[in-house]
Amino acid sequence: MERTGYVPDESLPVIVEIQNNSSRSVIPKASIFQLQSFHARGKTRTERLSLTKLKGKQVSGKTSETWRCQLHVPQYPPSIPNCTILRMEYVVTVKLKIPASAKLTLDMPLIIGSIPLKSAYSSDFLMQPISSISK
Repeated sequence: MERTGYVPDESLPVIVEIQNNSSRSVIPKASIFQLQSFHARGKTRTERLSLTKLKGKQVSGKTSETWRCQLHVPQYPPSIPNCTILRMEYVVTVKLKIPASAKLTLDMPLIIGSIPLKSAYSSDFLMQPISSISK
């Protein structure tokens, strides 16, 4: 991932370098998950919802390969990281499915915002005049 913050409808590039030293073939997968945590009366309930996923082609044993894919960031509410009652977080998960074995999994945090980076820091935005009040 080139950055951790995206807005809906952006493409999130994922690059996975696979060095398969085993004799088994592996299959790479990438997903975006929404994590919802609800806190009330000293209890917490957490739900994990799959939003989008991609599956790569099989990588044979004793080979190396780089898998590149583009995950589409879906239309979902922005991240809510600091609320004491509700937390809404997102993660990008990359898995290697290995037949007859445990999956290798890597979770990376993802922040879904509401204002694209290009819009927020465009030259028009930065060059806004500062109004002054004169008496």
